[in-house]
Amino acid sequence: MLLYHVVPGATIDRRAAVKADGAELTTALGATVEVDVLRWWHFRQVRLVDADTSDRDARVVASDINKGNRQIARAVDRVLRPIDLP
Repeated sequence: MLLYHVVPGATIDRRAAVKADGAELTTALGATVEVDVLRWWHFRQVRLVDADTSDRDARVVASDINKGNRQIARAVDRVLRPIDLP
């Protein structure tokens, strides 16, 4: 499950993420997650569409998780699921 939350070799900051609407990201598990950017006026929300169609998709949460880190990390508000659970 943790490998589904990692996109190896990708450095995606917020600016790049809001321009990546429709992009398919290949995770360390080998499965893909789609980037879905919702726009309202000047507000942008980045969602990650996983394989589970029966639950809400995870949203990227603004945080200071990268403070002091050399790699880029993002927090999401839900668990990404590599399969469709009933």
